[in-house]
Amino acid sequence: MKRKGIPAAVFVVTGLIGTGRPQVFDRLYRALQLLHSQGLPVAQSVATALQSLGIRTPRVSALREPFAVMTVLLNTLPQESIERMMTALERTVALNKTALGECAPLDWDMVETMHRNGITIGSHTESHALLTSETMETARKELIRSKETLEARLKTPVRHFAYPDGRFNDPIVEAVDSTGYRFAYGICQRRDHRLPLLTIPRKVLWERSCLNALGRFSSSIMNCHANGAFDPGDRCEHDHFTIRGEETHGTVH
Repeated sequence: MKRKGIPAAVFVVTGLIGTGRPQVFDRLYRALQLLHSQGLPVAQSVATALQSLGIRTPRVSALREPFAVMTVLLNTLPQESIERMMTALERTVALNKTALGECAPLDWDMVETMHRNGITIGSHTESHALLTSETMETARKELIRSKETLEARLKTPVRHFAYPDGRFNDPIVEAVDSTGYRFAYGICQRRDHRLPLLTIPRKVLWERSCLNALGRFSSSIMNCHANGAFDPGDRCEHDHFTIRGEETHGTVH
């Protein structure tokens, strides 16, 4: 990208840099997938782990697929509860360290090298907590600590932020604003018209999403993605209006 003069940004989870520890959702999915592959009841195993910790169990009993169970857990539980549940699950299934190695985060030398070579480094919170599933106190800590850590290491203001999983609502957008970020990015077309630069849509392109039926790169398919031909209208699977424990009546449209 540097050689071709293409501007780019990388949004980093500061609490994971240099730890070698994969994101919580990668660990969670691998654990659920392993349960499934061993013929163990995924939903029941999750419910048992949560009950042993005294954590309210989301409605997962009717679900069979690991991805569906993971989605419900991420949508309903704060990250602290998921981490505790993961510790309990990992006593049941042994995760393959080699398989998780490909999910390892960057180290500080990599981040600083990209920064020196013109890549914009932005915040993606401290732990990749899904902010709309957290209390406002936790959300603010995630925003502030990540920004301060990056600015201390890179010796430059950090103005860009990407919402984990594209999740935001009015209180979160306002917290991002008050923390000092000037540009923030979601993954859908929802915008807050009071703070449009803090709800900028971005396009998610998954691995192999621009390949044709022959498994080759297709500029036509990529062009369709870039121009929203495959987007599901104005619908979004995320709730952009409420935060855990609070009801809001926002202006996000």
